[in-house]
Amino acid sequence: MLMNFELGWAWLHNPKAAGISVSTWLNSYMGFEPIVPLVCEGDPKSLWCYRCSTLSRHCWCVVDKLCDSYAIKPFCVVRDPVLRTLSGYLYYLETQSYTKSFESFVTELILPAQANYVEVCLQHDGAILHLDNLENEAHEHLDFVTRLGWNHFPESTRPHKASLTHPWITTETIALVQHYYSVDYGYLPEYIK
Repeated sequence: MLMNFELGWAWLHNPKAAGISVSTWLNSYMGFEPIVPLVCEGDPKSLWCYRCSTLSRHCWCVVDKLCDSYAIKPFCVVRDPVLRTLSGYLYYLETQSYTKSFESFVTELILPAQANYVEVCLQHDGAILHLDNLENEAHEHLDFVTRLGWNHFPESTRPHKASLTHPWITTETIALVQHYYSVDYGYLPEYIK
């Protein structure tokens, strides 16, 4: 999680939803600083949050305390669950020596549900941005974007639309993701459902 106390916003890093690009932009150009390793319920040396069962940078558990204590509003980016899961699977194949099937990746629930991030944002009057419409929604919901500008967001890392034409995306795998991540479909815009 990154925070900017002066601007009054906290960024919840939902994995595989443009998180690295947005984090880099917020840290480099908007003055957001990492906060989770200092306060997360886990081992700061391993950067793992045991309460959320995720990396500290993806943690959502400390937001209640921080948002209430400092009048901070959280925001996150969400993504089509099928494309997010495929992106996560490809990432794990490439960087984590993961060798199991896409179906196994889905059923093992390696990615935390996006609903965790959404619920925190809703509880604290935050903002939920959709990857497919990120720039427009950032201008609409985040007051600091309009004041400080989106123009610093690097073109080379600007989020892009992934394709549902990947060979692993079949009727069966879509149904599998919809089953295991069903909680993530309740807040998506109609054009994604």
